Amino acid sequence: VYVDAEISVTSDFDGKGVTIILTSDITGTTSGTFVSAGNNNVKISNITIDCNNLARHGVQFYRKEGGTLSNVKIIGGTSTSVIVNGSTGIVLNDCQLYPAATAYANIEYAVGDGVQTPPSMTVSNVTFGNSSIPNVWADATTLGRLGLSEGAIAEQIASVINVTGAEVIAPSLSNPGELVVVS
Repeated sequence: VYVDAEISVTSDFDGKGVTIILTSDITGTTSGTFVSAGNNNVKISNITIDCNNLARHGVQFYRKEGGTLSNVKIIGGTSTSVIVNGSTGIVLNDCQLYPAATAYANIEYAVGDGVQTPPSMTVSNVTFGNSSIPNVWADATTLGRLGLSEGAIAEQIASVINVTGAEVIAPSLSNPGELVVVS
């Protein structure tokens, strides 16, 4: 199925094995996201989401409580396959993530502009198709918004990151230029 715009999923959606392929460049839009969870507790399952390198993120959970990706394959987000921005209780189960070669992470753990809530997610049986980038990435801006300051050590960073089931990489706040594994 070819789609030429962003999609907001507002209720549970079982794709029944279909592939959706983005045909218009949305990298310059506000979210740059092909598929967004439009409500709390949305479950997206049994679908392939092909960004066709025309979206920054394959799927976004933005300021949501609860949400699930189950048996979802995401191809070609130019920044990430999935971004969890200020959302809690997000579950990725039996998924395959294949972000574009330009991506900086398979999944981004984010506290964006105007977001107050620290994200939380559980990752189970997920294939990370690009092993040269972090499975989950939290940037320095997110760490600052979580209350950490320059000089924070890896254990302090790990104490504010709420991710189960996947390795999280973040910039070292005590040794600029270094990366730390925090989960």
